[in-house]
Amino acid sequence: MFDSLLTLIRSLVALDDTEIPLLAELFEMVEVKKETVIEAEDTVCSHVYFVVSGYLRYYSNTDLGTEQTIHLLGPEEFATSLQSFISGKASGENLAAVTDCSLLRISREKLEFLYASGAKWQEFGRKVMELTVLEKEKRIIQQISYSAKERYAILLEQRPELAQNIPVQYLASYLGIQPESLSRIRRKVF
Repeated sequence: MFDSLLTLIRSLVALDDTEIPLLAELFEMVEVKKETVIEAEDTVCSHVYFVVSGYLRYYSNTDLGTEQTIHLLGPEEFATSLQSFISGKASGENLAAVTDCSLLRISREKLEFLYASGAKWQEFGRKVMELTVLEKEKRIIQQISYSAKERYAILLEQRPELAQNIPVQYLASYLGIQPESLSRIRRKVF
């Protein structure tokens, strides 16, 4: 259950066997059904989730009554509304399961306890945050610098599992285009 989380942590910091039991004490396993909203807009995001299996979608509701997919997350990724989680203020976005998911979650209080328990855990938190910021920056640059076709090609190259597991309407929203446009691009690519 904790194998993929432990593998990720060990790829970022060196842990010894005495530090591992703390994970089982602080993280809890949560099974979530497809289309379940895990963290809702207008509420304070109280957990960070680690995706063991399945796919999540982070999205906002627009003034036009549509949903804008901000981020798609899959196995071995962390998910939360960072702004809400860090500030303690209500989120303007939703985090929902695209597929049935197995997640490990940790509350803000338990995460603070983890960080306070040693320098390795602080380093781990810093490195995860750095990777998160780099990913968000990369996504912003792609959205403003590349065409829809180029963005889709990058997605296929870097995250092909998303194209295989995420419905077209969510992929299109994530890429900033209409589903019909994505369908045309897919026909040309294949």
